[in-house]
Amino acid sequence: MEIKKAFDDFDTDKSGQIDAKEFENVLGKYNSSPECKKKMEPAKIKEIASQFIEVADKNADGKVNFNEFFKFLLEALNLKE
Repeated sequence: MEIKKAFDDFDTDKSGQIDAKEFENVLGKYNSSPECKKKMEPAKIKEIASQFIEVADKNADGKVNFNEFFKFLLEALNLKE
């Protein structure tokens, strides 16, 4: 499943959860890649990572598990479960 692979790409420590630092690191790597057309400042990447956790973390533990990640994507795409 491609969504699980995307989650695993962000879950760099393989804990089953994504924290803000992991999200920030992946965004930073993408930001440095040739595929990225619009570069962001490090402060903006950090802000986006914090916002992602704030919105996606439904149980307020400071991390996003796969179910929260999946629901976040559904909401972002305006889809229903």
